[in-house]
Amino acid sequence: MKFTTGEVISAGLGRLCCSMDRVYVIMNFLTGDNLFTHQLPRAFRACEANVKQQCPWLNDLNEADCTTENWREWLAAVEAKVGHEHELQPVPPELWQRCNPITEAIQLMGGKDNVVVVGL
Repeated sequence: MKFTTGEVISAGLGRLCCSMDRVYVIMNFLTGDNLFTHQLPRAFRACEANVKQQCPWLNDLNEADCTTENWREWLAAVEAKVGHEHELQPVPPELWQRCNPITEAIQLMGGKDNVVVVGL
């Protein structure tokens, strides 16, 4: 599947260069999962090296040149060098461990005693 340069940078470097809804699209594609917000850091760690392997130009980027003020200009300069779209494949299944998102949230919060369940 093809993704924009900004989406690939977001998934491969963890530097947000696209909208958050597109972060979910690319990370769901890479993992083959339907991720919740609290699962994104784990998904990023699982996918980062593989995305860099698929798009080695990521390793040549100077992230220090990208700031919250100039990221659009920085991204445009990167796109001028590497193009606007890049083909990615999902990560190998052994790189991503599916986990029930509620169970994972409880674990992240330190156990059931730290979670309040709200019924509808």
